[in-house]
Parts: sequence; structure tokens; C-alpha cells
Amino acid sequence: MAKGMIALVLTFCLVFLQEGLSYYVSCQMLALGMIAYIVFSHLRSVNAIVWGLIAYAVFGLFLAYTASEAPFIVDRASDNIVKTVIGIMGYAFMIVWLPNVRLVQSQRILILLRSVSSSAILILAGLLIVSESNLIPFLTREGLLQQNVRLIDNFSNQEMISSHLGFSALTGQTVRIDLFYGEGSFLAIVLFACLGCFIQSTRFINRLRVGEESIVGRKNHKQHDAIICIGIISLLYVQSFSSLIYGLVIFYFGFLRDRIEWKHLLNVKAVLILTGLIFCFIAFSYEYLVYRLTTLSDSLSFVQRFGLLQNMGVEEFFIGIKNIALMPEAGIHNGMLYIITVSGIGGIFYMAFICQRAYKLSANIKLSLFSLLLVVAIMVQNGGVFSPNKVVLFSLVMLPLACGQSVNTPRQSIAAPGTSRG
Repeated sequence: MAKGMIALVLTFCLVFLQEGLSYYVSCQMLALGMIAYIVFSHLRSVNAIVWGLIAYAVFGLFLAYTASEAPFIVDRASDNIVKTVIGIMGYAFMIVWLPNVRLVQSQRILILLRSVSSSAILILAGLLIVSESNLIPFLTREGLLQQNVRLIDNFSNQEMISSHLGFSALTGQTVRIDLFYGEGSFLAIVLFACLGCFIQSTRFINRLRVGEESIVGRKNHKQHDAIICIGIISLLYVQSFSSLIYGLVIFYFGFLRDRIEWKHLLNVKAVLILTGLIFCFIAFSYEYLVYRLTTLSDSLSFVQRFGLLQNMGVEEFFIGIKNIALMPEAGIHNGMLYIITVSGIGGIFYMAFICQRAYKLSANIKLSLFSLLLVVAIMVQNGGVFSPNKVVLFSLVMLPLACGQSVNTPRQSIAAPGTSRG
């Protein structure tokens, strides 16, 4: 399959990740298929890391114990808990396996990932502009909110949405921004994962440049800064609490950290970019951030994501939750807590291994903490951590790191797709 077609399809699937006819006939499954094709068509070997295998096995054992003792904890709506556990173990294996693969032609995959992530960022930013302009009837905040009814992984119904629109009209409140994802925080995590993939891929590609002639020359550096800035502004404009945090993280790792020295701050271009981003933060997000921080204890979103911690003792952290009375009525909206809930210490061990691999594999591009934050953010975003869309987002973070294992020397040459090296 042509690389250009793969990039086009994968970009399309990222933008419409929650769209489809059903859960399995959907863009998330097509995206997962594209990721699988990229990996298996370039697979050279898999690192057999003993601790990874042990972590996965222990996670599975504790999960099986929870499923046998309290299947409603694993999935309240499941009519076949065995099938559900097999599905969870399958997705869990994909996530833990991704950073341990060794791929041939890894530099070409890095270029592909860089292209896909940058295209997705630009398209999402463009859709934000179009939706705010109200030029196209179905591409407005209200129109996009109404189409949430058909999203494959959304529990809103027409009555709830109509009530929300009516309440917003009466109170003069603006409808939230979510494009095609059902919630602003999901839009934010997709942008964050794409920006992370873009930054990681670019850093690894930079390690492959030779002299002055490189696929990441001056023109590409300007494009790099422009895409980072567009992504940050988009995150600030989304105005969810998580999007603001992601925007600040990208601002530091993608821009500020490399320009923190005085010689860089005196650079006119750096000063203009810095001033522009600070202005966007004040214009779009400062007031909202202050509001969220002052009302954090009363925030439903915060309670849904972290309120379960108040009900968990040492036993729950060790073997998981077995008493349904401890479960919040609205369910678990935090993937890390869900993993601990269903697998206890096994889940903690499993997450620790994934985080350790992300941290270690990005050390040679000096993005260890950044990669760790990306992994944690994807886990925490909502409770559905073992699902096709989450595997796709994890892939955006893990695949560049897997490719980076083959990028051991900073002076290795690289050829762009369709070119040859002499």
C-alpha cells in the first residue's frame, strides 16, 4: 500500500476517530488496522523484555480474579464477561507490546508519523475556525453537538442534547467545543497525542541529519514552529481544563525549553512567538483557568476522574475493588484508576512498565518527562483505556519511540520516501 494513501487514511481516521456505523465498523477500527499494517509490514523483531511479560501476566491474573469474583466491576454492561476479559487482554497486549518492537525502515515510518500528526493538527485547527465562523450549518458548535447522538462511543441521546441546547440558550452560555469527539477533553487528548507524535518524530528525524543537507532544514524548522504554535492555540481555544494543561505542557517542551537561554530570548522571532502565545492564553483561557481552579472541589469532571480515590483503601490498591458499593454511580472516568480497580497491584505493575519504557526510550532525544506525561494523559483521559481509539492514541506516542530504537547515531543519513541515497 502506498505510503501517501496510508498517511491520508490514518489522518482521516484520527480526525473522525469516534465516527462509524457501529463500534467495530468505525474509523477507530480502520485506524487500528492501519497501525497494525504499518507495524507488521515493517516488523523485524520484538524485544523479549522479561519484566514486561511478567507485568502483563500479573495484570491478567488479577483481572481474571476480579472478573470471577465481581464481573460487574470489570464491565457493568457486559453480557459475556469472558469475552470482555479476552478483549481487554488483547488491547492491553497491544499497548505493552508497541514500544518493544524493532522495525525496518524506521526512518520512513517516522516521516509518515510526522506527516500524519501534523496534518491532523492543521485539519483540526481548520475545523475549529470553520465551526466558529458559522458559515456551514452543520459545522457549528450546536450542529456538532447534535451529531454526537450517532458517535460510536458516546452515551448522549437526543433528549439530553436538546435539553442542553435549550438551557444554554436560556442562560446565554456558549455550547462547548468538541468537533467530532463528543467532549472537549477527547478533542484535547487527540490534539495532545498528535503534537506529542509530531515532536517526538521530528526529534528522532533530526538525529538522522547529515551536515547542512537534511529533510529538516531551515524551512522545515519554520514549519515545525508554526505547527507547534497552531496546536497550542487550538488547545487553549478548546477551553477544557485538560486542554489548558496540555497546552502549557506543549508550550514548555515544544517551544520554551529550547529557547530559555538569553541568547534565544533575544531572538526577535522567539520573542514574537512567545508574546503571541501568551496573548492567546490570556485571551482564550486565563479567565476559564482561574474559574476552574477556584471551583475545582465542586467540579463534576474532577469528581468523576478522582473521586473514587476517597473510597479506596490499601486492600483495593492491592487486589482491586470487589465491592460494588465502592463504585461511583457514574462509573470510572479515569483509565489509571480503572486499571487499578480491576487488577490492583497487577495493574500498577503493568502501568509502571509502560511508563518506564516510554521514559527510557525517549531519553536520547531529551523528552523522557514529556513522553511520560503523554502516556499518563492518555490513560487518565477517560475510563475506556482498553479500546481501539486508545490503542491508536498510544500508538502515536509509542511508535516513534519504537522507531527511535534504530536511531542510535546522530550522524546517520536518511532518505525521504521516493528518493535514493548515493
